[in-house]
Amino acid sequence: MSSQWMRITCLGLAVAAALWVAPSANATVSAYQLYKAGVYMQTSDLQPTTPSYLAFEQIISSPGDFTSASFSGGGTSATFSGSNGNFAASQSYSTLAQLDTAVPNSTTYTFSLVGGSYDGQSATVTSFASDLYPASVPYLTGTTFDSLQNLNTANPIDLTFNSQAAPFSSSLQIVVPGVIIAYQDLSIATGTTSLVIPANTLQPGQTYELQLFSNEISVDNGFSPAAIGLMSQGDATLVTFTTAPVPLPAAAWLLLSGLGGLGILGRRRRAA
Repeated sequence: MSSQWMRITCLGLAVAAALWVAPSANATVSAYQLYKAGVYMQTSDLQPTTPSYLAFEQIISSPGDFTSASFSGGGTSATFSGSNGNFAASQSYSTLAQLDTAVPNSTTYTFSLVGGSYDGQSATVTSFASDLYPASVPYLTGTTFDSLQNLNTANPIDLTFNSQAAPFSSSLQIVVPGVIIAYQDLSIATGTTSLVIPANTLQPGQTYELQLFSNEISVDNGFSPAAIGLMSQGDATLVTFTTAPVPLPAAAWLLLSGLGGLGILGRRRRAA
């Protein structure tokens, strides 16, 4: 599994999890999602300006019921990859025009399922009538980017970011490779510009990716049984950082100092 696939899967999970519906005992699929996004990489304290674009499709289900799935509509089609109840596909584009040509607005897209009790069944999601992206790119403000680099996880983490205006909802999560969520806040109130992550939430000496979202989400509860359809569109900003390693305890420093002193004494004796 490529790092790009894992990154895009995280993006989709963040949107779907914000409106998660737990499947009932008899339900197979709990959510179908189509996500069109501008993706920014923040590499300094400055707001990023050049996005790439992606279309992301996802089916969340009870594990083991169907074996494969596909997505089609507009100018694109894809076969899903995944297992254990999470099937996804994605397509990357250099420009918004390319994305809108392949995945046009006001278009109905079909999810087709193969295997299990849903074999041969399908579900549809209709894209928004027009492009919906926030007026301002979500990004970490002040010196937050610099403060994340080599941070001490034993201390609380202060994050500041720009606010997003309604109807766009904001969310944030921090993940590690393998789609493991270390921290998430999926419902950041409109106008919020800061939050504090408690001390010891993250691990020392670990590389993380912070994902900050601003999305408009449409929910269709007409799926049966117990599934929802999600059409999401917006921006995501990604920040990579590595926490500081575990510091050596004071006793270890004393031991190293003592060993160094013995080494110097030994060299002096040999010289004599």
